[in-house]
Amino acid sequence: MKAFLAGCTVLLLAAPAGAWRPMRDPPITWAPEDIPVQWYLNQQGSDDLGIDVVEPAVEAGYAEWTDVDCATIVFEYMGRTGLAYDNSPGRFVISWVESGWTAGPEVAGMMISSPAGDHFGEADIVMNGDSSQWSVTGESNTLDVQSITAHEVGHAVGLDDLEGSDHPTSIMHSPYMMGTQVHVLSADDIEGTQTLYPGPCCACTPEEVAACATASCGSGLHACGLDCQWQECYVPDAGDEICDGYDNDCDGHTDEDVCGGCTPTPEACDDRDNDCDTVIDENRVCGPECTPLADTESCDGNDEDCDGVIDDGCSCADGTPARACGLDTGSGSCRAGEQACTGGVWGPCTGAVAPRRELCDGVDNDCDTTTDENACNVDSGGDEGCGCTVVSAGRTAADAGTAVGLALAAAFLTRRRRRPRR
Repeated sequence: MKAFLAGCTVLLLAAPAGAWRPMRDPPITWAPEDIPVQWYLNQQGSDDLGIDVVEPAVEAGYAEWTDVDCATIVFEYMGRTGLAYDNSPGRFVISWVESGWTAGPEVAGMMISSPAGDHFGEADIVMNGDSSQWSVTGESNTLDVQSITAHEVGHAVGLDDLEGSDHPTSIMHSPYMMGTQVHVLSADDIEGTQTLYPGPCCACTPEEVAACATASCGSGLHACGLDCQWQECYVPDAGDEICDGYDNDCDGHTDEDVCGGCTPTPEACDDRDNDCDTVIDENRVCGPECTPLADTESCDGNDEDCDGVIDDGCSCADGTPARACGLDTGSGSCRAGEQACTGGVWGPCTGAVAPRRELCDGVDNDCDTTTDENACNVDSGGDEGCGCTVVSAGRTAADAGTAVGLALAAAFLTRRRRRPRR
């Protein structure tokens, strides 16, 4: 059962003043899950113009409302159909009636069926081609297709008529007049739409494409969606995401859906798989605790030269945000710093404290979460309870230096045996 809810006539009737009015109280709108609202055009079009002339004008009438900024309402054209307003269950169709018009002086109207509470269930627009002449140029004694379409779609937004002379620029008023073209929404029309469908303001124009920067992959491109918001930054040569603490696919997210129950952190030289990539102590940010693989970086996300900084001196895209560098395990003396992209090159790691040889000083110097393991405090000449050999008073200074050197070498070899490189 469809009810005739709104229409427009060639008569100008007096009405109370108001900036905009909802069609119902409380207002009726489209449910969020039904947006974008899909609509179809009956393939017969208007006998006065033909479908190829009618179609772009009708599309433009719908677009007036889709283009309202700071509102969520969107109408999406699905193409032509053989269905009409009276035989299109479940579809929003606009069609012309060329004979047998039964709605009196109305020149057009919106039909609604099965409204779901405060939400539209289905809406159809019907145009009077029986007793009205149509054009796309606003000729005298004709009805402009785009203007009348925009007016009726305003009802499908949930707005009521604004009759009378108090709103001469509103689409919800002006299309009542023969020979008139109104193709731009007024402030009243826009305010009503934004009130019924509040949403974020547009950041871009739909289908616009522009350059963007990613935190880990340099520059890329992003497109503007139908919601007027920028979509994710796309880097054409991005890889597949793996569980390694990096944004491999360059989508602005790290390790999404690939790490299971592991929480990645920067890899440390601590005999553990910190970054959840199934490899222990690989050459990430191990600083002086690792054996250099090369004198310079390979710009591959590793710390080949073992200086505690990833990809220092490597190129980057201007505008790429600064990134964290160095090592911060949450324990010990190590601290992460910040690395800026300046002049197209990753700069030094400012503020970082890298791992160093373990000392007998009550501090986790090598940042492996263990303090003073196999360490001698060479500054005081004693072991201070750290487990190394005490230098006897009867030895010479040279002997003492040799003993300390042997102890440090033994400690280093022990650490190397329990930290195999991959």
